[in-house]
Amino acid sequence: MPYLVGQTFTSSIDVTNAAGAPVTPGGVTLTITHVGTTDAPTTPAISPASHMSYDFVLPSEGLWRFDWVTTNPGAPQTEFVTCRAYRGVVPLDEWRDYLGINDTRTDRKLQSLGMAATVLAEKIVGTIVPTTFTDDWVTGTARPIIKLAHAPLLSSTSVSAIKSIYPGGPTWDATQLVCNAQVGTVYPNDFISFWLGPWLATYQAGRLIPSENIINGIKEIGWDLWAVHRNLFGDSDIPDLGEVAQFEAAIPRDYQIPGRAAELLEGDRLPAFG
Repeated sequence: MPYLVGQTFTSSIDVTNAAGAPVTPGGVTLTITHVGTTDAPTTPAISPASHMSYDFVLPSEGLWRFDWVTTNPGAPQTEFVTCRAYRGVVPLDEWRDYLGINDTRTDRKLQSLGMAATVLAEKIVGTIVPTTFTDDWVTGTARPIIKLAHAPLLSSTSVSAIKSIYPGGPTWDATQLVCNAQVGTVYPNDFISFWLGPWLATYQAGRLIPSENIINGIKEIGWDLWAVHRNLFGDSDIPDLGEVAQFEAAIPRDYQIPGRAAELLEGDRLPAFG
């Protein structure tokens, strides 16, 4: 499951000789790389030992790579870690209470579940967590109206810029645009169509105050997603193979959110979402 920004990831390596016994290498190098970026790699100083580890606080979203290289003996090791920023409107303590969990051991699972439940709800009601979309691609060549990919907008002034993808092409700033925040449509206020597309749009979408029906719809989805971690029967701590097969056979091939969740979210359904 993904780590969240600010969490500590511990990367470790065990070095052994040909017989499998622990051995201290002659040298060691750990290189930490933010994959796909121009960030300078981190190479912390580590003293050679048969078991070595390094605690790294993940500073930003993305894929992080940890490369260990030892000499005498050589024992290369590479691992990747995904880091995400949490996106959700239900806090951890509320998830624990709703799912009947009394400790913090499953917190990382609950955070991952909460993000997944939010994404599923957003397929119906549009963007929930306020998010800035930078240079979001809009297809077309000429249009009187642009429908943004993510809605609702935070406000009628949430579109800061729309520009042609071509160098020297036309641009429109917030003062030249009229926005329907609820459905995410944008009009030029001079009544001249957008031209020389495709375009790149920068704007903010989401809901500053999600309604109770949206929050409870997300909780219903989360309850359903948590089923694979919940005991199948109250008198059994560990389900046997027959119980697992029975549970898996009951799962539809194409996942659909629970009916109660769909009913809660339906009132906020947006055109072209879901």
